[in-house]
Formats: sequence, C-alpha cells, structure tokens
Amino acid sequence: MKTSSFFQRSVRHLSRILAVLGAAALVEAGATEFASVAYGRGNYVAVGQDGLIMTSADGAAWFSPDAATVSHLRGGAFGNGAFVAVGDAGTVLSSQDGVGWTSRHSGANSGLRQVTYAAGLFVAVGDAGQILTSIDGTDWTRQKSGISTALRGVTFGNGLFVVVGESGMVLTSAKAKSWTRRATGTETCLRSVAFGNGTFVAVSPRRGIFTSTDGAHWSRGGVANDSYLYAVTFADDQFLAVGCGGTILTSPNGVTWDRRNSDSTAGLFGVTCGNGILIAGGANRGVVLPSLAGAPAGK
Repeated sequence: MKTSSFFQRSVRHLSRILAVLGAAALVEAGATEFASVAYGRGNYVAVGQDGLIMTSADGAAWFSPDAATVSHLRGGAFGNGAFVAVGDAGTVLSSQDGVGWTSRHSGANSGLRQVTYAAGLFVAVGDAGQILTSIDGTDWTRQKSGISTALRGVTFGNGLFVVVGESGMVLTSAKAKSWTRRATGTETCLRSVAFGNGTFVAVSPRRGIFTSTDGAHWSRGGVANDSYLYAVTFADDQFLAVGCGGTILTSPNGVTWDRRNSDSTAGLFGVTCGNGILIAGGANRGVVLPSLAGAPAGK
C-alpha cells in the first residue's frame, strides 16, 4: 500500500519532536499516563492521570493549566465550542479554551470512560452501562442503556451512535436515547470504536479488530489480530489504531492493516488528529507523541 503524503510528512516530523516533548514537558508536569487527546479551536488537549490536563497549539510546546480535579480523566472531546473531559467517579469537566475548566454535575455514580461529540450531542459512556448526553457539555442527562456492562468507547457514523465495551458489548442508537444491543460473536473487551469510509471499526486490548458497515452485524477483521490495541480513530482517509508497546497500525478499510514505526515502546491509549498532525497520549511518563504514523515497519 502506498503511504499517503500526510503520513510521510508525519514520520519525518516525528524524529524531531519525540525527544524534546517526551522527555521535557510532560515529565515536569508529573504525569505518568495520558488516556485521551482531543482537538478543537486550534488546540490539542490531553487528559490523564490524577486530573492532569495539557494543552498545545502545535503539538510541540505544551502547557498545564491549574487542576480542576484529582480524579483520573479517561476521555476527552470537543464540540459546540467546548472541550469536555470525563473520568473516575462520574467526573465531568468542561472548558471553552482548554485552559480554564469547570466541574459539572453528571449524575453518574461510577467512572466514565469516553466521550464524543456528534449530531449536536456530547455522549459519554462508562462503567455499569452508564450513558450520559449533553447538548452543551454543561447540563447532562442519564440515558437508559438496559445493561450493567462497562462501556469503553463511543463514535457516530451513518446517522448512528455506536458504543462498545466489555464482553464484546455493542449498543446502537440513532438519537442516543433508546439503545439496542447488538451481537458481535465475541466476549473480548472492545476498548475503542471509530467510523470512516462507511465502516465502523472496534479494537481490543486482547488481540482483536472487528468491523461493521451498519453497526448491527460485526465480523473479525484484519491481519493484525496479534496486536494489543487501546484506541482507534479515522483521519486522512485511513483508520489509525494504537496500543501496547508503541503499536501503530493503519488501514483504509478496517480489514487490511499495515504496521507503522513509532519510535516508541510506550503504551498508547488515545489518539486524535488536528491541523495535519496526529497525536497520541500514553504511558511512560505521560508521553504525547505528535505525528504518529510512519512508513510500514522495516521500511
């Protein structure tokens, strides 16, 4: 497969930034793990352990605003002019600029794992089958999922919200209110889900990639099922999945995957794209890696 110009630019940029960013900005902030990265209003926002939040306009210079919580933050998103971060103990924070954050009452009674913005709604998912929705990131409504299984990821595509979680759980909803459970044929944990090119792709830290064109019917996809994957996104007409040991995989369709060089051995837990740069947050002192994708391994 021919590597796109976007990914070619990314791998050239990576070697210049990795040493400076990974060893400096985030170590000084005391971070040990970043779980999610969002992009909006020209800024990247990474969230993670002990309520730490980092912001950057270019993916190279990072700033840590005053902490608004000590809870671990697990997910982040941007939409309707606001950043939203979610985390342990039902924590929800919102911000207009990624710098000043306000704690919001979520009504959740356990941890929230991820949040997305689509179709005019923030949708947050978490432990014990919790699903919350908000128009503005400030006022939240609990929705009935009908399950108690931990939910880990959420996306939107083809007019449908798709939520994934433990034990192969998949739920779908057109308006994020009434949810339908879907059979996946697997009991593995589904950690993250993304939509692109007419396909939903869900990934697992237990060696699994699953695809669906309608959110209802799922099949195991790809030749990369030996990989422990934590997050997936869609950018530059390709899926990008990240995981254990600095793993980075790309695919145009969720079925055929190429392994990419990352120059990192850190576990990568979250990934986003903005302004032509891919950034992931992960372990190893909370390293955030700009420009993640490169040439296939060995090239």
